[in-house]
Amino acid sequence: MRAFARDLGISPDFVTQILNGKKRINVSRAVEIAKALKLTETEKSSLVDAVSHESGIDLKVREEVNYDALVDLSKEEFIAVANWYHFAILDLVTTENFQPNSSWIANKLGISVSDAEMGLARLLKIGLLIEKDGTIKKANRQVRFPTKVSIDAVREHHNQMMDRAKKQLERTDENSFNKRMVCSITCAADPRKIEEARKRVLDFQQELANFLSADEGCEEVYQLNIQLFPHTN
Repeated sequence: MRAFARDLGISPDFVTQILNGKKRINVSRAVEIAKALKLTETEKSSLVDAVSHESGIDLKVREEVNYDALVDLSKEEFIAVANWYHFAILDLVTTENFQPNSSWIANKLGISVSDAEMGLARLLKIGLLIEKDGTIKKANRQVRFPTKVSIDAVREHHNQMMDRAKKQLERTDENSFNKRMVCSITCAADPRKIEEARKRVLDFQQELANFLSADEGCEEVYQLNIQLFPHTN
């Protein structure tokens, strides 16, 4: 108990009160507990859902937002959908021949049917997906979660995406090689230009996404990861 509390940065007494139902935890703390307990992604998602329900958190995005409007997620909303496959599902529904059932989604993304079911349910609950005309559609063209400080859920999300990239890199067949692009550059940099570099990267990222998705004919979901970091101390 003491070691567990230490790992979470809280007192053993607080842990005891949580276990006895005398203290409630927020979604952020639920993610920390899931990490400390080394829960699977499915178990972590179930814990987050339970905490959200118990806390009475309203995860519903405004229904009357214009489709083309850029929607900012709240911290609680982002944590609820931080697992990589939620964002993949969001764009998968816009592809040709999309089938609104969990088995098809699971097969396309290489995830379990239960993860696909929970992912769909969560996205519908939040309002990022909507049911319309007998199918499932994206409620808004794009969503984002802008941050100014480091957040556990965001770091975990990026770690998952980098792990996905590593798995793709391990595929050595010609078809896999031709379907991906992995490149990098090392350069000396003026630290005074980093803030401007951030803006340019965000602009490029948006421009490329618009280019790839502009016309009909989207059949796959791709991921673009960009890392800019110092080698020097």
